[in-house]
Amino acid sequence: MKIVLIDHFNEEFPGGGQEFLKYVFKILKKEGHKITVVCLPNSCVQEFFSFEGFNVYALNFYSKFIIPGYFKLIKALKKLKPDIIVVTSFYEALLSYLCLFLYPQLKIIRFFQTEPFPEFSESRLKKFALKLRSLIEVKFFKKTLFVAVSDFVANSLERKGVNSKRLMVIKPVVFLDEIINSGFSYDYHNNISKGRLMIGACGRLVKSKDFGTLIKAVKILRD
Repeated sequence: MKIVLIDHFNEEFPGGGQEFLKYVFKILKKEGHKITVVCLPNSCVQEFFSFEGFNVYALNFYSKFIIPGYFKLIKALKKLKPDIIVVTSFYEALLSYLCLFLYPQLKIIRFFQTEPFPEFSESRLKKFALKLRSLIEVKFFKKTLFVAVSDFVANSLERKGVNSKRLMVIKPVVFLDEIINSGFSYDYHNNISKGRLMIGACGRLVKSKDFGTLIKAVKILRD
């Protein structure tokens, strides 16, 4: 099958979603499926998936106005002829669903790695926008299959109204040979027996992950 990931993510480094999909795509690629990543030119996603050996289709499809991006994506899909589209955000989900008018045979997979449609914002306008997004994706995107990375996320989607028949959980996968070949080692048992404590954190070294607070907290423990 031909599978296309549409991803307009464009921060300094790829995130957990890209890492997760990389491993899933590696497995699918070994099984003979053709994977293509549609992303913004010169983005971290383009560099990341190109380095991992996947076919990348650079396309400047992101726009605050849906229509320009829609027409660009239509042309790309006409060329790529995918069977399945994988999307990681509401913007890409909306664009893909609009494409169904021309390509009704397409199957859309909406990927969630965190709490879906959070409503913790203090802004009434933002809360309304999130509820509207939830309504559109859950009630109107009838052909979408939802994929969650954990039972917690899956349960959250069900509480938002996603039918369990349209929902599946694919828990994070790890290729142990990559860890072994990386040369990383840590003698857990020896250090624990000596009363040593190891604190670890996983995430991109970007401001939004707030590693500064963790470093300050570790310093307090040490002192």
